[in-house]
Amino acid sequence: MVNSLDRGIQILPSTSGGSLPHTSTGIVIISDIAGGTATNNQLHKITNSGQARELFGDPTTELSLTFYIEIAQRYGAGAILAAKTRVATTVVNMLGSAYSDFGINPDIIVIPSLDPTTLQGILDIADKTSSIVISDFTKDKTVADIVTERGTEEGMGIKHKRFLPCFGYTKSKVNTAWVEPLSVHIAGQMAMLDSMYHAGRIPSNQPLKGVDEIAPKSPPLGGTPIPEDEQSPAIAVSFSSETADSEQLNDVGVITLNRREENGQQVIVSWGDRNALFPTDRGYDSLVAVTRINDRAQKIVSDRVQKFIDMASNRLTGDTMETSVKQGLATLAAPGAIDPMYDAQFLESESDYSTGKLVLCYEIRPIVNVRLIQLKPVYRFTISTERI
Repeated sequence: MVNSLDRGIQILPSTSGGSLPHTSTGIVIISDIAGGTATNNQLHKITNSGQARELFGDPTTELSLTFYIEIAQRYGAGAILAAKTRVATTVVNMLGSAYSDFGINPDIIVIPSLDPTTLQGILDIADKTSSIVISDFTKDKTVADIVTERGTEEGMGIKHKRFLPCFGYTKSKVNTAWVEPLSVHIAGQMAMLDSMYHAGRIPSNQPLKGVDEIAPKSPPLGGTPIPEDEQSPAIAVSFSSETADSEQLNDVGVITLNRREENGQQVIVSWGDRNALFPTDRGYDSLVAVTRINDRAQKIVSDRVQKFIDMASNRLTGDTMETSVKQGLATLAAPGAIDPMYDAQFLESESDYSTGKLVLCYEIRPIVNVRLIQLKPVYRFTISTERI
């Protein structure tokens, strides 16, 4: 038996994982805290809040699946798959058929309460589906704990371009006693920005919806609760301090929170543009935007070339396919996701008409977002010689 693809669309080395047509940003949310009528270990398509509550019950705790779904829905996320399970890999293994079963691509996999020992297996599947995996460090962790763990290769310390580790909990407006994990906000922001702009607009420096303030520090597991008058925010944030917690977390590839002014009010924003490859890899692969644009380009190109399967194997088909791919890439260049100097070429010299094999190469240059602004003030004074 031959184990190589003989018919269909083959993604050659130097590009990323799977290829599926893309219509909207698909979010998969997984949790083991849920009630309702939904069958365990099974994906369910969610189109509205009422359906989520019927399937998974009313949100009774800050860890409930329904609560996570409703956070993502604040950002207009409409393509949501959800599952209640104690073994996330069981559900993630089903994602390969998500498009054929539900018409949704698993662009983003959110597992707020992830068992770190299962992360590598989940990332292996994410490579095949071209998905991003987002999870949170537990709220009892300190910044020092996280920096230490990110220095390892185990659990949340894994270095991978498809993994976005998060730390930053916020007080919820839904229930002031609850805190909200950053991971679900990041997923919702991705869906919102994809719809408004393109996949290259990263969920950083974006206001969080439905939150009041950065949550205070949590005691260690089993520890004594911190009196309210002694509580302080779990992370110290800043746009300019090299020693702030927000900067220390970004320095080890963790997405976190920041605070800035908008319309005369202080707002809590997401903060961080690197994935878990950073700082081991400081190149373009560690930028969230680059990974997502490359994924989106691959999905667009794959969608474009599908229609050429079973057409005549000749130069005319190859040239027509090249034109179609260029038109697809133009949809990324128009909103500014990639440089206008993109290209696609049908490679006749590498194709084999007699066996029905056509080879096409495409080239894109993702546009990098602003990462650092340096201010250089110049002060000029006019000294008056006039006597007073």
